[in-house]
Amino acid sequence: MRNADQVNLGFGTSSLGRNYTVRGAVRNLETAFDQGVVHFDTAPAYCFGHAEMLLGKFIRDRRDAVTVTTKFGITPRRIPFALMPAFNLVRTPLKRLLSTAVKVSGSQHHHAFSYTTSIDPQRLEDSLHHSLKELRTDYVDNFMLHRIASPLANQDDVVERLLKLKEAGKVRHLGLAGSFDDIYGGEPLREAYTAIQFGDDLSKRFRETITDDLPGRRYYRFGVFAIMGQAREFLRENEVSDISAAELCLAYYKEDKDFGITLFSSSRNENIKEVVRLWRSDKQLPPHVITRFREYLLQSVKV
Repeated sequence: MRNADQVNLGFGTSSLGRNYTVRGAVRNLETAFDQGVVHFDTAPAYCFGHAEMLLGKFIRDRRDAVTVTTKFGITPRRIPFALMPAFNLVRTPLKRLLSTAVKVSGSQHHHAFSYTTSIDPQRLEDSLHHSLKELRTDYVDNFMLHRIASPLANQDDVVERLLKLKEAGKVRHLGLAGSFDDIYGGEPLREAYTAIQFGDDLSKRFRETITDDLPGRRYYRFGVFAIMGQAREFLRENEVSDISAAELCLAYYKEDKDFGITLFSSSRNENIKEVVRLWRSDKQLPPHVITRFREYLLQSVKV
């Protein structure tokens, strides 16, 4: 088995729904795997509830060769996979039209998702069992609470149920996935949680917390191209023409090795190949450019 930590790059399944067929989506996963990517991240919420099924088709004959993360906490509004191509045509204007979230009893509703604001341990366990069925496996490497703050995650009944699932061999590592406020929530995580997945939160507060209060966890950082727009602006403002925005983003992530596996997602096989090629490239960007880019990013967040 190849080790995902050696690759240091993982593939997220959030973009698979942009394919026109199930085969096309599975081919994205095969392309990533063929390029040497062996960690795959999914959730019940991704692709309007279809991502786990798609990943399950892919890992069925490769389970011992890959590691898998799935989650609990966000419930999608399902639409048939056959309708995904039509939905993708109106995805952007629909998101703008229905961008307001409204809190209701027990959850926070969005046009595409429901975010849980309370945890029933039995529902948590049922969700994991459903994920395992969709993934066609009897265990996941990481099971994460999705956009759930640490005070809720730290509840005794929640931790107790999760540890029982781990003892039963259904989960290798427990963790949280989300923003700084989701993960930390003003309260240190209990030791049961050994994995953390987060976006590109550059704030000093976040990094100090990772170092001081959350040491020894496994880290997964998602959204390689979440900073693509800022990279383009940086290169334009500094009149740098011999470096692409993708090269700059990936060089920034590669240099920052303390935060574990970096996740990316795409529904285009050529883009998947290009990301891995750039990731493995020996081309060295000038250190001062990466340093200035980090400073540029820091200026755009509250510290």
